[in-house]
Amino acid sequence: GHFGYTFNREKKEQDADIFFKNKMSLEEVKKLLLNNKITVVFQGVEEKPLTTGYLYPGILKPVYDRDGITIYEVVGGI
Repeated sequence: GHFGYTFNREKKEQDADIFFKNKMSLEEVKKLLLNNKITVVFQGVEEKPLTTGYLYPGILKPVYDRDGITIYEVVGGI
């Protein structure tokens, strides 16, 4: 979101960093996705170097993976 219009921005930035480093438990991921009504995740050139492999298999399904970009759909486990 935009810096001036995002409620609780600092916490959300911290959560996003931990999320894209693939360091959340599956329960933390579920809570983050449900609480923020997230159904699609975009992992681009800024996020890709933070981890190797796909993010949270079983919860996120890659639906696009090319040119350094992966787009996931939230599926199982929630």
